[in-house]
Amino acid sequence: MIIGQHCFMNQNVSVTCLKQIEIGVNCIIANNVVMVDHDHDTVNGGFVSAPIKIGDNVWIGANSVILKGVTIGNNAIIAAGSIVTKDVPANAIVGGCPAKVIRYKEG
Repeated sequence: MIIGQHCFMNQNVSVTCLKQIEIGVNCIIANNVVMVDHDHDTVNGGFVSAPIKIGDNVWIGANSVILKGVTIGNNAIIAAGSIVTKDVPANAIVGGCPAKVIRYKEG
């Protein structure tokens, strides 16, 4: 696991890392966020793992879940309660279950 400088993680953040989770600089991770870089192989047993990469200046809202293989681009915002199953573009604001782009930040 790699955590960049000037990151803030609130209470009850859960990170389960079998392969790699990388968090960029100046990120805010709100309370009760879950990050898991693997899931279970229900046919063959064991785990299937893929790295999570969170860019710089990302804000992840409370009670969100970030799943294996996801890359979150720089300056993105993840709305509270989101389930992130796919990559998030830079400067995107995403939300929902599964998370979808709501709009892009201006500027």
